[in-house]
Amino acid sequence: MRLLARPTAALAILALAACEKPPATTAPSEGKPVDVAYACEGGKALKASYPDARTAVVTWEGQTFTLTLAESASGSRYTGGGREWWIKSFPDREEGTLSPSPTGAAAGGPAIAVCRKAPTPGTGQTPPPPQPTPATLTICRSGDLTLRQLETDAGAGQRHVTYGLTNNGPAACTLKGFVTAQWLDADGDPLEGVTVVQSDAQMGGTDAGAPAEVAIAPGGKAVFFVSYTGIQATDKACTPAKRMRATPPGNSQAIEIADDIAPCTDHITLGPVRSDPGQERL
Repeated sequence: MRLLARPTAALAILALAACEKPPATTAPSEGKPVDVAYACEGGKALKASYPDARTAVVTWEGQTFTLTLAESASGSRYTGGGREWWIKSFPDREEGTLSPSPTGAAAGGPAIAVCRKAPTPGTGQTPPPPQPTPATLTICRSGDLTLRQLETDAGAGQRHVTYGLTNNGPAACTLKGFVTAQWLDADGDPLEGVTVVQSDAQMGGTDAGAPAEVAIAPGGKAVFFVSYTGIQATDKACTPAKRMRATPPGNSQAIEIADDIAPCTDHITLGPVRSDPGQERL
């Protein structure tokens, strides 16, 4: 019986040690207190103090929470007072997320703050802002968006046009789905005999696939692509447009801009809103 008891005790010790694994790089490893400033989405700031290897004191919007190290699959996770503070280290940055605690009254709610460790004073290094999380954002409003044609590519008679929706609002927001678009002639009427067909097929070099939620940071943009035949191949004349009227997904207010496409068939193919390929954070 003693031979069986020893491995059991050893396993218990190992399990306890696993729960007390060392925290991420900012927390003290030798009992020395550490204070860290974090820059969060929306231009807000968060402060975290680590007085010892098992405690984090988080200050957010005038409230202070004392949290205790908890078990996690990666990084360092602290819980207490209805809050959870989870920090993870990457080769080029450290990120932290403040959320309702899994055992708190607001458990399961969206993240309260998504932050990145601020640069050390005197280093001159400013980390890029954290990537917005679509689940925590509201739908972009038409009034906060600017629409414009970005570029046109031509090949084998086809025209591929990229349009951009820039977020001019004060906070990150999200879009998902198709813009409702119309092209208008010189009299302001919809192009006669031309139908807009929504398609999630590959266009503009983007992968095909169902529409996905796109987060747009302030000053950032999302894109959508349009394809049409630009060379007359039948007895139908090409129909020049003078303006475009587009309503972003989730909105009822249209945005109207000058536009000059000239489809030569009876349809224009329109793709969903996508992340801007030129901006990794979107």
